[in-house]
Amino acid sequence: SLTSFYGAGAGSGKSDPSLGSGSLGGSFCIAVIAGPASEEFMYRKSAALQLFLFGYELTDTLVVCMQTPGGPGGEGELTKEMHVVSSAKKCRLIEPCIEKCLKDAGVTVILHTKEKGDDGKKHIDEVIARAKHVGLLAQFAHIAKEYTPPFEDSAPFLKAYDQAIKAASITPQDAANALATALAPKDESEILYVRKAAMLTTAALNKFVVKQLEDTIEEEKKIKHSKLSELTEDSIVHPTQVGVKLNEENVEICYQPIFQSGSSPAYDLRPSAQSDDKIMTYDTILVSLGARYNNYCTNISRTFLIDPDDGQQKAYQKLVDAHAAAVAALVEGAKLSDAYEAAKGALGDEYAAKLTKSVGYVMGLEFRESAYVINAKATAATVKAGMVFNVSVGLSDLVTKKGKKYAMQIADTVLVKPAGEAPQVLTDAATKRYSDIAYNLEGDDEDEEPAEKENAKSRDAKTKGKKEAAAAAAPAGGGGGARR
Repeated sequence: SLTSFYGAGAGSGKSDPSLGSGSLGGSFCIAVIAGPASEEFMYRKSAALQLFLFGYELTDTLVVCMQTPGGPGGEGELTKEMHVVSSAKKCRLIEPCIEKCLKDAGVTVILHTKEKGDDGKKHIDEVIARAKHVGLLAQFAHIAKEYTPPFEDSAPFLKAYDQAIKAASITPQDAANALATALAPKDESEILYVRKAAMLTTAALNKFVVKQLEDTIEEEKKIKHSKLSELTEDSIVHPTQVGVKLNEENVEICYQPIFQSGSSPAYDLRPSAQSDDKIMTYDTILVSLGARYNNYCTNISRTFLIDPDDGQQKAYQKLVDAHAAAVAALVEGAKLSDAYEAAKGALGDEYAAKLTKSVGYVMGLEFRESAYVINAKATAATVKAGMVFNVSVGLSDLVTKKGKKYAMQIADTVLVKPAGEAPQVLTDAATKRYSDIAYNLEGDDEDEEPAEKENAKSRDAKTKGKKEAAAAAAPAGGGGGARR
């Protein structure tokens, strides 16, 4: 909420110590500027803040949030202002927020409307003059990563902003970590959006992806990873295809769904991985997908094993245990590094070296919040109630008995609950049990290990059983990933 943003977030001095200059104190001045529209889709913190504040992503717009002590010596009630420089049309979109901001959070919104064809320099100067008048130029901060001069003539608004801060001899701090601190914990309305997105993500996996994989395997079809990605995307953006009643206008994909199989090229466990045009092979299949609802992100990843040997079964169970350990460690007040060490400890010496360098990060209006990544170095950043994590645990550079390289990955969307409560896995309806993800197409192979025959079902029985389970729509926990 806006109250938490101005109160316990960007300027209260309560941001995590690991985030360095993210703690801007009781007084702050944060400028968030967005340039012209781009055809390339990117997650930007400027867009995230606009969506958080107004529910819209606005191009060529400057938002400056100020907070100043209202009493002598900085004591007493705080003065809170939000200055917006934008076009008349965009200012009209923001107007309905003015009364709500003042009533709910005591924030006065001042609109600076620039004329058509105006670069906005005059209005930007006005905002900077206001910051100087209340003594905030020393606290002036913006998102350094998104401020990349020199700016082209095609971005006159960005050029005007650049000229204005240089003319005022401002040396901006980096506001990225302060904004991360403020936006990471979600309020009840945001959590509701995440829950709806997680419901769609899970349904897309259970009711479309699993069925598609089983039909492909059973009928021995040939299909490209890229085609599977395309079909899965379609099932997400049209929720009724997977039995979810959500308004399509509020639904998007977080990224193009990822399908990987085979070992050439090597499996890519990064969130930036892409589905190639190669035909899916019947070995180790990795699937990742995520839906957004009202711009809030979720994610899920699952590994499917075709004719696994007993070594793969063992590795998979270790992966499930490590994932469950990481989830369990995400309690309010814990260090992010605790979750990484928990996952590593659950793997034991045999598999710890195969673990990915990080096992997740905070999600929200951005898919990946770089200030809150779960790795061994995150010893100061703390877990807070309301945070939503993508807990993604992977093992790479594994080798089957036949000498074939493979990797495994499990990811879920996890909500941190208030102190004393266990985390909640919002995508737990998608099973992680070995018996549900292992397919045995060579059930009569004389060389097959007894353990494999016992734990991996035959293709027909497997498909039949999973179709019945999907029809029943009964949530299933993942071995070791206990339902919260």
